[in-house]
Amino acid sequence: MTLVEQNQCIHKKENGNAELVSVSHQIVQTLWNPKTSSRQRYNSKAKNNIYLSKIVHLIQFILKNDNPMKTSAITLFAALLFASCGEQAKKETTEKEEEKTTKETEASSAPKLRHVVLFKFKETSSAEEVKQVEEAFNALPSKIDLIREYEWGTNNSPENLNKELTHCFFLTFDNEADRDTYLTHPDHVAFGDIAGPHIADVTVVDYWTK
Repeated sequence: MTLVEQNQCIHKKENGNAELVSVSHQIVQTLWNPKTSSRQRYNSKAKNNIYLSKIVHLIQFILKNDNPMKTSAITLFAALLFASCGEQAKKETTEKEEEKTTKETEASSAPKLRHVVLFKFKETSSAEEVKQVEEAFNALPSKIDLIREYEWGTNNSPENLNKELTHCFFLTFDNEADRDTYLTHPDHVAFGDIAGPHIADVTVVDYWTK
């Protein structure tokens, strides 16, 4: 090898080393900087792919030639491989989260079956007995997982059109089959045994949300 060729080879190595350090620094700043947001990581994905391509070629050049940066190049390659795996894991996690959000959105926008129960209590029932009925009804959602939503309250209308129905219990089901199963569920039947002696009148309305 002539002196000129040797100088050219040295020049290539030095340029290769300098470029390797430069592009590596840019990738590490993006991938491993804790202040880098998910959006910034995503937006820099294409640019990082270009950087990675450059590094692969530079590492091949360094390993092919007698270069004092061989050890550094191997270490850097391993680090970048680890970083790439980390990015892939983050991508999979993000995709799963997006899929979960989509399913939850679809579920929330789907029609729901409402089950409305109105009670009028007997005048002979004490406040304590009425409270026992309330507590028994409130316990049903924890016993019957087919109940998707539940709320209750007492009448507060100033119109005086409630026809002495004082308590409203509001349940939500996914479908009619779940509602029908609830009606014959042993825990619901047991509740009927508790409430029955104190109920003077009851009104039930079921409807699908529009």
